[in-house]
Amino acid sequence: MFKRYQQVLCHFLNSSISAGQHLLIASAGDTTLAGAVASAHTITAQVGGNLNIASQQDSSNYNSTQHSAGIGIAIPIGAGTGSVSGHLSNSKIDSQYASVGQQSGMLAGDGGFTVQVGGKTALTGAVIASTAQALEQGLNSFNSANGLVMNDMQNQAAFSAHSMSASGGVGTLPAGNQGTAVGLGLAGGNAQSVSLSGISGIAGNTSITSDAAQTGIAAIFNAQQVQQTINAQTQITAAASQQAPQAVASYAESQQTALREQANLESDPVKRAELYSEADKWNENWYEQVLVSVLSNMAA
Repeated sequence: MFKRYQQVLCHFLNSSISAGQHLLIASAGDTTLAGAVASAHTITAQVGGNLNIASQQDSSNYNSTQHSAGIGIAIPIGAGTGSVSGHLSNSKIDSQYASVGQQSGMLAGDGGFTVQVGGKTALTGAVIASTAQALEQGLNSFNSANGLVMNDMQNQAAFSAHSMSASGGVGTLPAGNQGTAVGLGLAGGNAQSVSLSGISGIAGNTSITSDAAQTGIAAIFNAQQVQQTINAQTQITAAASQQAPQAVASYAESQQTALREQANLESDPVKRAELYSEADKWNENWYEQVLVSVLSNMAA
């Protein structure tokens, strides 16, 4: 058996600075908050250059592959008959995840915020926010001399998984031909959201408040659970595929018997011949007759 898996994880923990009442951020040049949060009852920011605030995304990439193959041979002793059996299986899982765990930004309380920027302001999945009370009282002000650029961040999670197995054998040891079993398993999922940039009551996501900050999406993938799911599906479908030929053959035989019994009771020689001919079709091309019967029932 061959197994290989790879997982790359990246988790961000925001830096934070907070003040009980008043937080003053003063800079003659550029100021950057990347994966950082500044919070206080009242926030005053005086930035001489550019102000850049960007949220960071947690990420996870996972992929695994499993292969297995084998063959067994039983060699007879004396006049006995041998047997040959084999199996093949394969599974593959892929998952990608990227989401903002905590937005970066300035989070003011009921005292609101005053932000003055001498250059340009850029918000990437980030916020400058206050409480709803500060917003209602008009305590927030923002000015950026060279403009404001806002970009939202896309949060995405997706995974896909599939597995296949095939086994079979021929011979008389221990119990004749084993037949062929084919199993399939499939699983997948996806989720997405957007971390909106905004300034409370002013631009972008204007409804954002500091006490109701946005979050991204939770992880939807669990490697162990997904592997167990597709393994179970593969086993179930393999068992069903092994029983299907016997079930279909039994159905064909019952149809043939019913037609012959009906023919034996038919007095019209032409109709009797037609019934016998129909019965013979089940004997020669029973798989085609089963397909026609199934499709007819579906149409009805």
